[in-house]
Amino acid sequence: MLARSRFFPSQQALQSILICSLVLANLLLAVPAVAGTNMDYSFIGFSADGRYVALEVSGMVDGLGEVVCSVDIYDLEQNKKLPDAPRDLRGGGISCETAQKAARSDLRTFGINSKILGEDLGISLAGTGGSPDGPPTWTEFTHKDKRCIVNLHETPDKGENPWGHTMVQWNIGLACGNETERMLLTEDDTNFSVKIVEARIVKDRLVLFTQTTHPDFEGPGSSPGVISALLSSTPLEGIKYSLEMIGFSDDSSLFGYWLSGTNKVTGIPEAVVRIFSVPSGTETFSKTIQGPANSDPQATLMQLKALTKSKLADLKLGNDPGKELYKSGTATSTKFRIDEKTYKVDLSPVTKPDEVNAPVRIDLTRPDNSVTTLQTATTGYNRSLNTIRLSKDNKVIAVITKFSVLGNNGEDRTYSAVFARFNSALPAK
Repeated sequence: MLARSRFFPSQQALQSILICSLVLANLLLAVPAVAGTNMDYSFIGFSADGRYVALEVSGMVDGLGEVVCSVDIYDLEQNKKLPDAPRDLRGGGISCETAQKAARSDLRTFGINSKILGEDLGISLAGTGGSPDGPPTWTEFTHKDKRCIVNLHETPDKGENPWGHTMVQWNIGLACGNETERMLLTEDDTNFSVKIVEARIVKDRLVLFTQTTHPDFEGPGSSPGVISALLSSTPLEGIKYSLEMIGFSDDSSLFGYWLSGTNKVTGIPEAVVRIFSVPSGTETFSKTIQGPANSDPQATLMQLKALTKSKLADLKLGNDPGKELYKSGTATSTKFRIDEKTYKVDLSPVTKPDEVNAPVRIDLTRPDNSVTTLQTATTGYNRSLNTIRLSKDNKVIAVITKFSVLGNNGEDRTYSAVFARFNSALPAK
């Protein structure tokens, strides 16, 4: 049985892959070149090992009267659409049978079998289309005696696109067993609404087929997406970075730190240096190196320090680690004193605190009880204060937070920095 959805083509399709998954997540979008075009797709089948999936796309380009038929193959492990495999045929009257015949050799090469359809979960979730009061839409299924939940989260009021339509941030989350919800997709630009058309399981892999509606000049068009994630209630460990302070530059305009750790999946150690501009809060320099598998991460860090020694000297970094106002820990709120005046830093969840990628606001309360929001962080979870440092000129603090993110190699523990000045009522800009 073939499942139907809608596809939004273009003559020069732009492929975009967005990854935010514990083990594997894959999204492939086509951005329209002609407004208001809608296409149908048919699911052809999976390969026997569950790595590849093929779709047949057909329809007419709105306004041109041009038939478009294609057969596209996606690699679900490598997060990409195979660039050489798709067969794309255009011109009036061309049928998808012609496209399929042209693609038969590719389907054989990648082991695509129209009889391997996986387990159809019967899932269909429709987005709210921008309703501010619409709750997250969810559904559940059972896999190997574990209850799994798929959530479709939408947040409107993200501004308007050039044609005056409301932009909506939408996320797709997955949780199985007792695991924390992991985001398979975060899209926050111009998508108007999203729908999960169907869901299938093949070789312990959940594959979601989505339809996204894009508002544009002439009218809405739609595009497909393919999102894949391994089903597991036991998260793989990624890199749990340890932090070592570099601190402020001599003029307090820069701030940096070292990270080091070992990828628990591959056994490969990694070392990172990150340098930030205090006035803008943006990263101005970073470098990452890896060492031999199963070697000491400290040795890799020492190698990175040697490689960047002259760079840090040029930036006049390394002489001021900063006075520690909050000792490294896991608190979400702390008070400290500067010049006999009391300040407070709070991490406040904007929404549910246990939700992956739920916004967390970092607020600074000054002695006059005025509150400045230093940052609203929307990446990661389990966020806590790691340390707060004061520059030697007593003008700038650096607030370092520790949090978890979900990537291809599992759950990584990492850090971020935000800054505030004390000679201004506003955070550093």
